Amino acid sequence: MRDEGEGLCDAAFRTLVDTLAIPIVVVDVGGVIRYAGGSVERDFGYPPSELVGRNVVEFTPPEHVERALISIGELAESDELGIGVPTVFPIVRPDGSLTWHAVGAVPLLDDPDVEATTFFFLPWDAQLHFDDSLSALLAGEPLAQ
Repeated sequence: MRDEGEGLCDAAFRTLVDTLAIPIVVVDVGGVIRYAGGSVERDFGYPPSELVGRNVVEFTPPEHVERALISIGELAESDELGIGVPTVFPIVRPDGSLTWHAVGAVPLLDDPDVEATTFFFLPWDAQLHFDDSLSALLAGEPLAQ
């Protein structure tokens, strides 16, 4: 695969990915981010240029790294296009806070022009807050602010 997505990302791809409301990240087989769409800054707090060239593990809390690597490994072994059900993971923002996203993927590892996986991220923070609030209500506990 060419550095930073050259050859992979033509003008149409870049325009599409940079204007989507959901973050898109292209990651090589070693976990290195090769391309990041424009909305990563809004959702994750990093400009795309600060993600490219870094490993996805850097943005995963230590207690979630093993599960993330297992999920990525299962994806790499899959012959199907994409994951049936996105998996929810926290992402570490620059200030150390976490943002939760359902992470889906389209593996393109067998394509010699790409040799990467495209990940997409669906915000999960509101769902997590709802789940916590509902649990507290059902348990008769005060709601978190």
